[in-house]
Amino acid sequence: MVFLVERKRKRSKIEEEPAPRTPPTSDADAEADTAKWVILETGVLAVETSLKVIGIDGATRPVFFDHHQQRLVCKHGWAAGKVCAFVADSSLKPTWSSCDCPSACGLSCAKTAPHVAAAAAHKPPPYYEVLQRTPSAPLASGLKGYRLPGVFDKLERPVFRVVGDPLTILRCQHGNSTTQLRGDRAQDRRDAAHLIALAWKRRSARATATAATAATVYALVVMRALYATAAGRQRVRQGKIGRLRCTCTPVFPPRHVQQLHCGRPPKRSGPIRWAQDESPR
Repeated sequence: MVFLVERKRKRSKIEEEPAPRTPPTSDADAEADTAKWVILETGVLAVETSLKVIGIDGATRPVFFDHHQQRLVCKHGWAAGKVCAFVADSSLKPTWSSCDCPSACGLSCAKTAPHVAAAAAHKPPPYYEVLQRTPSAPLASGLKGYRLPGVFDKLERPVFRVVGDPLTILRCQHGNSTTQLRGDRAQDRRDAAHLIALAWKRRSARATATAATAATVYALVVMRALYATAAGRQRVRQGKIGRLRCTCTPVFPPRHVQQLHCGRPPKRSGPIRWAQDESPR
């Protein structure tokens, strides 16, 4: 264990704790099992390093290694540049982040450092396997999903992962999948285009101003969306439909989720590799 003492207006001081004696029967597999893999607040899969930062106030902060970007991050998942930006201007920090790190001490170590090289040598487990260790949350449709940290839709609503769904399918807090949300948004666009065409044909002779026509079309679109939402809630209450229509936007899994998953689909582009007995003649 290595401790990095943070000092104000001075260079940080490194203090190394003597390594405990391990029995000669220990192997590399037992050492790999002791690696602490967690999904941080930003959603990255990281492993805890042997470096601990002792702050000015005496509190100890752990340092993690992000295998997707190959860099050191704080306990919230932010790199040194982001932490410095948040300290300089707190308005740059996202509203959902709880990062309170006073400095980026310990996050600028070289990749050749012993604690960084030891953390990079570990093989990351599947992303969804680590995600299933977190507590599940019930969705509106009755399913149980695991919330993806750091992933939100355009309305800043949380996104969930349900066990059994394909890798590219996520669900909103109402239980609707990505395919269902894309279908709802396509239907809304078709309804809006129909209302715009209807308002353009039936506009009165006096309401020829562009602003009046735009206000009328906007009111029709809003009324259509409210009617569709109310009708969907009524069908759910009556038991005629198994899902609730919502205004959430579809979200696809980010790149760091698909990369750190052993069951990710192969790339479509690239040369075709034929088997030895199936090679074209």
